[in-house]
Amino acid sequence: MRWPFEDPGHVALRRAIRTTLGTAISVATALWLLPGSPGVVLAAFGVFALLAFADFGGTWGRRFVALISTGIAGVILITVGTLAAGVIWRVVVVTFLITGALAYLVVLRGAFANAAPALTVVFVVTVMVATSTEQLAAMLQGYAVAVFIAIPITLFVFPRRTPARVRAACVIAMRTLAEHERNRLADHPRDVLALDGALQALRSSYLGNPFRSTGFRASDRALMSLVGQLQALLTATRRTAEVPTPVSDLPGNIDYIHTTIACLDSLADALGGDGLGEPSGKALAQAWVGEWDVAVQCLQDSTPSSLETDLRKIAHAFPDRALGISAVRLSILVRRFLNLPAETFDTGTHTVPEPPDYQPWAALRTQFTTKSPWMRTALRTGVALAVAAGVVETLGLAHGFWVLLGVIATLRQDSLGTLRTALLAVGGTFGGALIGAGVLLLFSGDEPVIVVAFLITAFLSVYFQGTAPFALAQGVFSLYVVLVFSIVAWPPDLSTATDRVLDIAIGGGISLATAFLLWPRGVVAGLKANVLDAIDRARLVLQEAFGEFFHGAKYGGQPPDIKQMQAAMARTKEVVEVELGSHDPRQIERAIQWERLIDDLRALAVTGSLVSAWAGDGPALEDVAPALVEPIRDDCAAVVREWELVRSILAGNQGAQVPTFDPIVPRTMEAVGVADLNDRAVADRAVAAIWAHGWLSLTYGAALTARQPAEALA
Repeated sequence: MRWPFEDPGHVALRRAIRTTLGTAISVATALWLLPGSPGVVLAAFGVFALLAFADFGGTWGRRFVALISTGIAGVILITVGTLAAGVIWRVVVVTFLITGALAYLVVLRGAFANAAPALTVVFVVTVMVATSTEQLAAMLQGYAVAVFIAIPITLFVFPRRTPARVRAACVIAMRTLAEHERNRLADHPRDVLALDGALQALRSSYLGNPFRSTGFRASDRALMSLVGQLQALLTATRRTAEVPTPVSDLPGNIDYIHTTIACLDSLADALGGDGLGEPSGKALAQAWVGEWDVAVQCLQDSTPSSLETDLRKIAHAFPDRALGISAVRLSILVRRFLNLPAETFDTGTHTVPEPPDYQPWAALRTQFTTKSPWMRTALRTGVALAVAAGVVETLGLAHGFWVLLGVIATLRQDSLGTLRTALLAVGGTFGGALIGAGVLLLFSGDEPVIVVAFLITAFLSVYFQGTAPFALAQGVFSLYVVLVFSIVAWPPDLSTATDRVLDIAIGGGISLATAFLLWPRGVVAGLKANVLDAIDRARLVLQEAFGEFFHGAKYGGQPPDIKQMQAAMARTKEVVEVELGSHDPRQIERAIQWERLIDDLRALAVTGSLVSAWAGDGPALEDVAPALVEPIRDDCAAVVREWELVRSILAGNQGAQVPTFDPIVPRTMEAVGVADLNDRAVADRAVAAIWAHGWLSLTYGAALTARQPAEALA
């Protein structure tokens, strides 16, 4: 019989082994060094939190620094929690501020997202266990035991190197794209399944992974952007892979494709650790500029009889043109990730647009709104735990921190999810406590048996998280809690089992009340608004970028706000991560639909940012080839309308319409036919118009594809 949830990569198994080992050593050490001290409790639960929740990844040095930093942060929180202990209003206020802030810091991701849950547990245990400031030293000693035990285990026992899997997925994506181009050159069928597999590998390695490597380092930010760029590129390639587009016979185009393939292969080698030299995009950037010059010359050499053929050559070269500049941008990101100096591209008047750079501190600022799911989660977490702390202090409940841990375990995105989880938690806890009481009755005088049972349940309580039904996982964890407290406070007391059930029930009730009072429809209710905002900003950037392209300095609109659009695009990912984090199969399916929609939306964002960067590379289109403005403007308006339709569908306001988008070549024929192609500036802008229309066409196709997930998510 298989579990409903699998353990890909044996992540849960690895964490379970490490946590069991660390907990056993930490409890034994604390009982030896701090007998009868509240520090023993902090040692037991502190090491459990550091190993089961704060699963730091990366290199040896990064894991060490992350653990030491978490240790220092824990010392501060323990000090604050102990100083607040004993006075109800101080406990409530400090609990709200600390736990809410820790929940909000998850926005920063990376080590912060790893450390926040563990530090929350450490603080909760401290503020509930400590009764006076005289216990501060004992609490710090217990935490020190936990940290010193966790460090060598984190470093040497089944270490998790998060970037390795993400890098491997990026390598697969680059090699798949290179192979796709080889198949095009050889006129072989393109492997759509390979493109799908590469896209899925990226998603599974990165999205929804709370231990992913993004953080403050430039290399971390580059990796995040690299994944996004590759997803957009694979999605666009997948969308057009089944359309038979022959390789353009524009002079030099074959060599240009070979240069693109070589660049992708070298980037994959460097990222996979197989490269002999530094990856570089210079050769491809030069080929990219050279192809432009060839296209301009092709138009200048055209005759009335060959004009249409030459226009088609240029238009059909767009997929290769687009992949080439995308590969150059990938080279920039790979060099950032590998901490190599930035390259300077000698491209004359042609601009190589810089890929986006995620800024963690900017995320803190942009998420500081009640529309943000992270802010909503932080407020709900802080309020629920503060209320729980006040209830515990008022009623004088034994093992009061269990109430707060019950809140953490049961509080979910919406009220119905919280209700379901609370019921499952109470049921599972009752079963686990009942078994625990039976074990204590049968073996209360046999400490070795209790210790063995403690080790087994320590392993299972971690392994079952995410791999077994929630009620079962909660029941096993409750059994573990009963046993660990029996060891810490020997001889065993049967009231521990009944206290556990009562405390979880109270915690679940507080979670439920909070969920119904604060955003009962869920913290994700504002996430759709984030996606709608990203569509609006990307559409505006597209319109403003083409306005600059058409009119140059005479354009009276606003400059495209690329940074605001990129920030809005970054916020759209929250809906995927929050949905995936629920482990609910229905929400996971919705997360997949959101991811499909966002992948298509990237085409709109990328087109706007690229055209904006290139708008100033030559004179305004209306100054040198005014007849070309109207057909491009019409199709730009068509793209905007289609994305407005996607927005309306997503908002539940409107159904699908018949698409209206015309091929560029026939209409360009009329415009180019009256243009003076002997003038190089005219020919240059004509090529720019044709290839800009290629980006519009790609974006239009993305809008059509985005309708399906939009309808499913409306």
